[in-house]
Amino acid sequence: MIRVQTVVSLVAIALAGAACAPVPQVETPVDYQVIQRDSDGGAWVEVRGSLASSTGQIEMSVILAGEDRTPWRPLSLATGAGGQQFRGNLRVPQGGWYQLQLRLDGGRPLTVVSRFGVGDLFILAGQSNATNTGSGRQPGVNDRVAMFDGEHWWRAADPMVGVQDRSRDGSPWPVFGDLIQRATGVPVGLASVGHGNTRIADWHPRRPPVSAFLDSSRYTVLRRRLQALGGARAILWHQGESDAREGTGTDAYVRDFNDLRQALAGDTGMDVPWVVARASFLPGLKPDAMAAIRRAQEFLWREGLALEGPTTDDMQGSLRARDGIHFSSLGLRMHGELWYAAVWAALYERSAAP
Repeated sequence: MIRVQTVVSLVAIALAGAACAPVPQVETPVDYQVIQRDSDGGAWVEVRGSLASSTGQIEMSVILAGEDRTPWRPLSLATGAGGQQFRGNLRVPQGGWYQLQLRLDGGRPLTVVSRFGVGDLFILAGQSNATNTGSGRQPGVNDRVAMFDGEHWWRAADPMVGVQDRSRDGSPWPVFGDLIQRATGVPVGLASVGHGNTRIADWHPRRPPVSAFLDSSRYTVLRRRLQALGGARAILWHQGESDAREGTGTDAYVRDFNDLRQALAGDTGMDVPWVVARASFLPGLKPDAMAAIRRAQEFLWREGLALEGPTTDDMQGSLRARDGIHFSSLGLRMHGELWYAAVWAALYERSAAP
């Protein structure tokens, strides 16, 4: 996995006979960050940071494709104990990667962020087949697909950062991200929050923390990740195998999912669409137990509580790893392709939004 260090400071080369200019420390945006675009095909991007010493004026501009750039606009300045804090918002069209430049007192432009973009964000949630438990890490072949662990942005590749179960093998998400990016032409951000061997009840907003050593429930991690992103195009949900094993009924699954969906929308103020896979398969389970979960997932689609995701129960044989539960490298690639097809049909073909 390649970690790309965020450029947080640049030393300005002094003009002949002049002292060095103050060095801006940028908090946001950062390299590889993706901001969710809106229905108008752009986003308001917050620019925030600090200067150790004082300046009279600081301006911002974004370099777009080619030689195009946004007009220089002033940032607000506030003086504190540690120097000056700057802040501002800039309307940026969909696309990227873009460069953020700052200019102090009308001087030489400083490139403080080399690559950020406005595109589509996806939160990846559920149990182990939504985390890094597949056989064979999938590389990230597209530079315009990024991943987010709640604090830092990286170029996307397996193992996906941010999962709650600390799994470190393969996932379908680099393949999915690459396909979505190619189809939309905008940067794609992926935020993985899944946890293996979890039932739908384990994600309930009133569920206590996972252990006495952790202060967060699975729901809390999901909520915080969405809030940190500031929005998302969709939440992709692949979960149900553990409920089939435990005998969760159709009505109970629907109730717990709806509690989760409504709580997240209420707590964040963001009613993000959910795309739910048809997933219930574990080796040796009774067909009736798996069918009960599939009926619940189909009910969610039919009643408009979720959009239709891929069906993965019939991915068998060489598409499964040796344990018969998780996916092989070939299966991970197909899993990513199935997610792409389902998300494209649910969110892009049927929507007037970009």
